[in-house]
Amino acid sequence: MNDYGPSLTALKLYKRTSQKGSTYFTGRMGMVKVALLKSSETTDDGCEIWNLVFQQAEEKIRQDSKPGRSERVKANEPLRSPSTSSSRPMPNDTIPF
Repeated sequence: MNDYGPSLTALKLYKRTSQKGSTYFTGRMGMVKVALLKSSETTDDGCEIWNLVFQQAEEKIRQDSKPGRSERVKANEPLRSPSTSSSRPMPNDTIPF
């Protein structure tokens, strides 16, 4: 395969073309938007320079059934007890413990 050993894909970048015709790459890495933009500068020997730019991404609205962070946090909060703080069973409680 290659001489560099095992590797993993940290993120995927997608090739795009701007309205002006410039090529750039975009993607996401968790809650970070990533863009790889070609610089107008070049190295001394004429090689292209690309800038990797990060920006905080807005949380996507989930279309699937997975709960969002706020729903997960709320689900993990302890249940609030009734206004009475005693450990007596509630009236008509079928399991009195």
